[in-house]
Amino acid sequence: MLEEQNLNIFFMPSIKIETSHQLEKQEAIVRISQLITKLKNDFKDKISSEYESWNGDKANFGFKIMGMSMKGTIFVDVSSVMVQGTIPFGALPFRLLIENTIRKEAAKLLA
Repeated sequence: MLEEQNLNIFFMPSIKIETSHQLEKQEAIVRISQLITKLKNDFKDKISSEYESWNGDKANFGFKIMGMSMKGTIFVDVSSVMVQGTIPFGALPFRLLIENTIRKEAAKLLA
């Protein structure tokens, strides 16, 4: 499974967003864990089939945006949160919009 994920990252367009925070690590985890749900609620007409699975300070997530699958990982560190993942080639024209939306929402949650 891990090898499959690494191959997808290699061949699929990727995103990587890092957001710094001043919170205790556990509080950052609690807040950022709302990110996927918030995106789903804000863009319910475009996002479906979301999932999110947390294990300590790391989460695997995925959803469909306009019918195309996106998946990735959220890592929480003592001073930052990293969201990285892959997007389908069909969503490539929207890459900056996707990155900016995730960056903005993560910053709000971690403020």
